[in-house]
Amino acid sequence: MEVLPDWISAGASAVAAVVSVVAVFGLFDVRRQLGLQRQQLHRDLENLYVARYWTIMDKIAECELLTASDAVAPRRIAIRSYLRLSEHECDLRAADRVTDAKGCPE
Repeated sequence: MEVLPDWISAGASAVAAVVSVVAVFGLFDVRRQLGLQRQQLHRDLENLYVARYWTIMDKIAECELLTASDAVAPRRIAIRSYLRLSEHECDLRAADRVTDAKGCPE
């Protein structure tokens, strides 16, 4: 069996050390990116919630322009939509997907 010169062995050790350091930095970067992705998911869900909230509020406001008899069905639909939205928010909060800062009144 042939013995390798010392400089080849030292070079291989240096390359292995560099690859290990790069791999560790890669793992930290992956962890950071996963955290940023989770944060973006929170923002997207909160923006979706706010958009749904204001759509429902617009529907309720439109009902105010209708006569009392014409507004019953649309108002009922809007109220049910609001209840579903609140239920979805409770589910998202339970899953820790929505924070308290949504940007809409409670």
